[in-house]
Amino acid sequence: MLDVDDRRPVEDIIWLDQDYQETYKLAGWYQSTSTGPSHSRRTVHLVSETKIAPWVIYVLRPGG
Repeated sequence: MLDVDDRRPVEDIIWLDQDYQETYKLAGWYQSTSTGPSHSRRTVHLVSETKIAPWVIYVLRPGG
């Protein structure tokens, strides 16, 4: 990250959809829906964050 004063390297960790689902379940939540480029293009492998944004919005509900 070069746009902040603290320019130490940042370790990037990739979480797959399954990782999020397991964490939500452990916390007592479940996913009711999701949206975003990552959701609609699950078959596309991330090549460049400037071409395909690696984000997704999960909508959660209590109860798991």
